[in-house]
Amino acid sequence: MKIGIGIPNVIPGTDGETILEWARRAEARGFFGLATIDRVAYPSYESLITLAAAGAATERVELVTNLLLGPTRNPVLLAKEAASVDQVSGGRLTLGVAVGTREDDYLAAGQDFHTRGKRWDEDLELIHRAWKGESVNGATKPVGPPPVRGDAIPLLIGGMSTRRSSEPSGGASGGRWAERAPRWAVRSPSGSARRGRRPGGRESPGWSRWRTSASARTPRTVAGPISRTTTVGSDPGSPRGCRRGRRSFGRP
Repeated sequence: MKIGIGIPNVIPGTDGETILEWARRAEARGFFGLATIDRVAYPSYESLITLAAAGAATERVELVTNLLLGPTRNPVLLAKEAASVDQVSGGRLTLGVAVGTREDDYLAAGQDFHTRGKRWDEDLELIHRAWKGESVNGATKPVGPPPVRGDAIPLLIGGMSTRRSSEPSGGASGGRWAERAPRWAVRSPSGSARRGRRPGGRESPGWSRWRTSASARTPRTVAGPISRTTTVGSDPGSPRGCRRGRRSFGRP
C-alpha cells in the first residue's frame, strides 16, 4: 500500500521552514506522496508554489494538489505553472483539480462562481493543448516547458456532483473512469478507501468522483472520498494534529 501525507499549507501560523522540514521528514519516514489543500479566500500557502518548494527539499516523494481550484485560475498560466513544477521536480507532480463549492474563493479571484463548471470544461482543453506545445490564444510559440512524461501531467479530477464530465473517454485529457481509489491520495475519515456509492446503489453526496490522465505511469483514479484530515500536527502521524487540520480547513 502506498501512503501519502498532507502538507500543512492551510494551517494558519505555519511558517515556511516548517513546510520544508515537513516535506523532508515525510520523505525520510517513507511516505509515498505529499499533498496540498487549495483555497483562495483563506490565509493558506499557494498549492503549486508549496509543492515546488517541497520538491526542491526532497528527491523521490510524489507531489499532489488535493485539490486545486482550477476555474479560479487563468488556464494558460496554470498549464505553464504545473509543467514548470513537473519539470523542476523531475516529473513528480500529479495535478488534482476541482471546481470547488465555496463562492468566496471565486469572489476573491475575480471569477464567476456560477459558470465555473462550463468554463472548466473549456479550460481543460486549453491546458492540454498548452502541454502539447500547441498554439493557444494566438501565441506563436509554446507557452511553457513540456511535461516530463510526454505531453500531459497525470490529472485527477474530483467533484461532489453526480454529473460527470461530458468529455468522452480518450478525449483531450486522455482520461478514463477507474474503479478503485488511490489509497495514498484519498481516504475516508475512518482511514479506509471505499466505493462512491452507499449500500443499495444510492449516490452519497459526500463522495467524490475522480478521473485520471492516461499519461500517468500507473492508472490512478477513483470513486472515493476526499479526506479533509490529511494534514497533521507538529509531527507526522499525530492524531491531535489530524483533528486540528480538520478544524482549521473544514470550518474556516
